[in-house]
Amino acid sequence: MRIRNGIFGALVFGLLMGAPGTPSHAAFVTFGSWSSTEPVSLSPTITVSDSPAGAFLVSIFLGAGDIGSLSGFFFDLNGRNLALGLSTVMGDIMNFNPAVPAGIIAFANNTNNLGGGVNVIPFAPFEAAFSIAQTSVPVTGISFEIKNQLGAVILDDFSRIGLRFQTSNNGPDGVSLDGSDKLVSPIPAALPLFATGLAMLGFMGRRRKRRAAA
Repeated sequence: MRIRNGIFGALVFGLLMGAPGTPSHAAFVTFGSWSSTEPVSLSPTITVSDSPAGAFLVSIFLGAGDIGSLSGFFFDLNGRNLALGLSTVMGDIMNFNPAVPAGIIAFANNTNNLGGGVNVIPFAPFEAAFSIAQTSVPVTGISFEIKNQLGAVILDDFSRIGLRFQTSNNGPDGVSLDGSDKLVSPIPAALPLFATGLAMLGFMGRRRKRRAAA
């Protein structure tokens, strides 16, 4: 398994939102660091935004020179119960741009394998996943919306994403479309380390102040 690191890894951007007393959240989140099953992997970038109202807009772009067809999308919501805001019916994934010929083929919970070769094995199962007919990702990217009808899911809940690409150019010669890729964003392992680092910096700062006062 190969780890591909982006410049920033997974970064949360944008203004903090929310009224006093409600959890603040990012206007959009970007995923750009991936674990891959292939020695040469694709390098997609994904943004998830909380606009339009009542839905999340997911946009997927491939790196320069990459070619691939998306066949599966997997995601975690930080352990949040999907029934609280995102239901598990295929109709809640909508507005593909460009249009997917056959639409959603399968939708499942707690899985890393949707059948028909659409899987992210050996990575751990995801809370939700869906498969589509193989759709080539154009230079302008591909996007779709996930409904959030009850508003119980917030953008920060998107904690891990998996992608299944087929007919891609990351094979041995880097040209022929005989490659494929399984990519997973390694976010859960990074967040605790980040939090620990912040706590350590705060502790060291307080310790220096006490020494200076003495």
